[in-house]
Amino acid sequence: MFFTTDDNANHETSASFADSNGATSFDMQVGDLENNKNYHVQECLPKQSCYILTLNDEAGDGICCDHGTGSYSILYDGVEVASGGDFGSSAVHIIGCESWSPSVSLQPSFQPSTSQTPTVPTGQRNDKEREALIQLFKATGGEKWHNNRGWMEETELHCYWHGVHCNVEGDEEYERTNGPVVRIELEGNGLNGTIPSEIGLLSTLHFVTLQDNAITGTIPSEVGMLSELSYIHMNGNEISGTIPTEIGKLYNLEDISLEDNNLVGSIPSEV
Repeated sequence: MFFTTDDNANHETSASFADSNGATSFDMQVGDLENNKNYHVQECLPKQSCYILTLNDEAGDGICCDHGTGSYSILYDGVEVASGGDFGSSAVHIIGCESWSPSVSLQPSFQPSTSQTPTVPTGQRNDKEREALIQLFKATGGEKWHNNRGWMEETELHCYWHGVHCNVEGDEEYERTNGPVVRIELEGNGLNGTIPSEIGLLSTLHFVTLQDNAITGTIPSEVGMLSELSYIHMNGNEISGTIPTEIGKLYNLEDISLEDNNLVGSIPSEV
């Protein structure tokens, strides 16, 4: 990654790069970055996992162009997969998921285990979850949903947005608290558009109901990052393409409904 900071980076900007377990290759908080400096970060990354780049700017003006000409560019296998600078408060990019293959060994976070897996710090995780929900809202015409109460309100905790449920870690009750997002219930709510790749950032999801909407496009492969998912209904939409093999990585999945769509091909053997 090539990263050039602007005039105010030292007291506004933070950046992190993590795998799907939350283990960070670099994590630079506000105060760590120098103003007007070029950074070059190079990592050797296994292809069988996904990686998340998060850039935050506390002033909400990105790193370009009000205070200098900051920018970033991400190369994966020698190909630029993301770039920018004028991103407002936050930019999130998911990288590498397209390289998943059913034949490769899986990362520990996707395998049943009694050991505790690394977790993303609560504040960082909540920022990523909120960003993922915002992208879902934008990609599916949220302004025209039948019920979008609370969504996009800057002062409203996303756990209180209509259809979003969070819980305290370790609490089996699905209560709306400042815990991780565990349920999304937006069935029959007028969603019209595509499911964004950022859905993969909601790593603690257990339950998703998106049926009876007008969702189009394909099922993103990043769904395979939802290792806690046990229930997903997306029937009664206009989803096309094939069922991604990455769904076979969801070892906790018990109930999936995809009928009444425009899917083609056979059910992958991995599912």
